[in-house]
Amino acid sequence: HGGVSTIKVDHPEGLSHVHALNAHGKQLYVTEFRDFASHDGRYRKFRIAMIGGEIFLRHMVVGEHWLLHAGKRAEETGREEARMLKHFETERLPATQSIFGEIARRLDLDYLGIDCNIGDDQTVTLFEANACMNILQNSEPSPNMWDAPIARISKALFARLSLPKKWLHPAPTPVATR
Repeated sequence: HGGVSTIKVDHPEGLSHVHALNAHGKQLYVTEFRDFASHDGRYRKFRIAMIGGEIFLRHMVVGEHWLLHAGKRAEETGREEARMLKHFETERLPATQSIFGEIARRLDLDYLGIDCNIGDDQTVTLFEANACMNILQNSEPSPNMWDAPIARISKALFARLSLPKKWLHPAPTPVATR
């Protein structure tokens, strides 16, 4: 999480960096790198929250480097990021809704987060999808552009949690015994 101990190896010589990460015999996760730079050379990471069948954009971060987190956003990107929060449902969601729906179907969870890139051509590059993402915490003092998305996601999540009969995997009903 958070890109801790995440590296990119471009050449066999770079494997020494992998060995350094594994100095204490811990398990490593290795995956193929897909460059997801946009037409302007910048990288964009979208965090999607899925609750039931609803899809919400939590944020989009724009940066100069592929290992992209809120703390590494490029300067002067707030206007673009705020604009995407406002127009995601009309500009990006129609072309990607079925992809996000398939991710949710395969994970079979009532709620989850998806980190991905949505390219200029609407191609989705999946980074990770799980139920452990930081979605409800606002790392900046209010008011800010993330207050409204977090409030919408929180409302949907608590509504979903309040209806256990609608959960994908409801807890078994206790059986009365004598």
